[in-house]
Amino acid sequence: MDKEILDILKVMQSDMKSMQGDIKSIKTTQEEHTQILRALEHKTDVISAEQENLKHEVFETKGYKING
Repeated sequence: MDKEILDILKVMQSDMKSMQGDIKSIKTTQEEHTQILRALEHKTDVISAEQENLKHEVFETKGYKING
């Protein structure tokens, strides 16, 4: 009986070590995705600012007044 319990505990320990490795992998992937999302968000902000500048330039070229 004690040997069976010991064997079960060894299997559980092995499974837990495997799960810890999986968790580390998931955390690494999550951190990479977070960095990518932040870079995309920054790029979107840059594009929006450039688009707004172009809009002002078009209005100025056509002679329209821009409020603000």
